[in-house]
This record gives sequence, structure tokens and C-alpha cells, in this order.
Amino acid sequence: RRLPALPFLLLAALLLVPTVACGIGAGSRPPASTPRATDEVPGPSPDVPLDLDLADKLLHDGDAEQALAIYDAVAGSSQEGGAEWRRAVQGAAQIHYREGRSDAVEGTLTALLDEDPPAEERQRALLLLGTARQEAGRTDTARDALAEYVEAGGVAAGHARLRLAAALTADSEDASAVEELQLALADGLPPPQETDAQFALARGLETTGRDAAALAAWQRAADGAATP
Repeated sequence: RRLPALPFLLLAALLLVPTVACGIGAGSRPPASTPRATDEVPGPSPDVPLDLDLADKLLHDGDAEQALAIYDAVAGSSQEGGAEWRRAVQGAAQIHYREGRSDAVEGTLTALLDEDPPAEERQRALLLLGTARQEAGRTDTARDALAEYVEAGGVAAGHARLRLAAALTADSEDASAVEELQLALADGLPPPQETDAQFALARGLETTGRDAAALAAWQRAADGAATP
């Protein structure tokens, strides 16, 4: 059963937080959302304002195309690793996620993580990256990102554990999935996610041969679900 997508407004709240400057990392990385200007590749259109506050407002108002144009323009013209570049890359990544472009999410957020961003920005990037990978069926790399997010104490750890459990289940690691689901439920989840977690836990307990515990989990799910 497909997990419900992380609510887009929650993603926006997690990603669009003011950032602080950090040092530039070394090493190669995938390209950012827009290539940097060179002799062969033109720079951003002069008609696109380099205004991240405007991009955030456009995204909030539902104009993702214009918001992405600004994020890309800023990413292409700012110092890599700087605060504006990081903010632009994160904004572009959440639009790519909303539009189902998992490869673009991978490229932008891998580039961000390679720059060793501040801890809170790193956590937000890991959550979105792990979510996009899990939805795209890239379970092995999704597990890496989600587990790192949980270990870092991210505020949405319960949701990350649900995603991690789904990835583990897809890889037939049902016992580990059950453990993550139990931890997610212990963290506290919103009602719709709690019901989904209870059903997933009951199925996992059945699969691992714990029938009595599975029956109790099914009963809890039936008692709390809108459609028993």
C-alpha cells in the first residue's frame, strides 16, 4: 500500500526556513537545477528577478513555474555553497518533488548535501531526498537518507520512520520494518498516518509470524479507523 505523500505545506515549512552562510565544500557533485553561465551556456534571463522572497510567495500562491524560474536563476548566479544558493536549491527541489521529478530532486539535493550545509538545512534535505527516493522505488538509497535524518533528530522523525519502514518492507526486511513502525507510533503521528501505520504494523507482524500481536494491531486499527 502506497504511503500518503508528505503534505506539501509541511515540506514547504520544513524547507523555506531562513538560512545562514556556511563554507564551500570540496569535491565533485551533480549539477544544480540550472547550469552556471559559461561561454557556451548563457546565464539566467535578465527578465527573471533574482528575488527569493518573491519566489517563495509565488510558490505559496501556486505559481510553481515562475517560482522555479527564479530559484534556478538565483542558483545559477550565486556563489555555490552560499546562503542564497542553498536557499534557491532547496526551493527548486521542493518544486521538483511536487512535480514528480525525482531525478531533479536527487541532483539538486545531492549538490546541496555535498556543500556540508548547516545541520537544520541538512536534515530538511535528507527528509525530502529520502522521501523522493522511496516514492521512486530507490529503496537502498532512500533508507540511507531517511535513517540519517532520524539519527539526526529531525522534527518529522515519525514520518521518516514510516517511509523507512516502507522501504524496508519493499526489500523484504519485515522484522526491521516492524521495529520502525513501532517507533513511529511511539513518536506520535497525525490520525491518518497513525491509521496507516497501524495497518502496516499488523501486516508486518503477520508476515513475521507474530499472529497474536498482529490480531491486537488489527483490532487497534479497526477501533481507530474511519472505516473499520
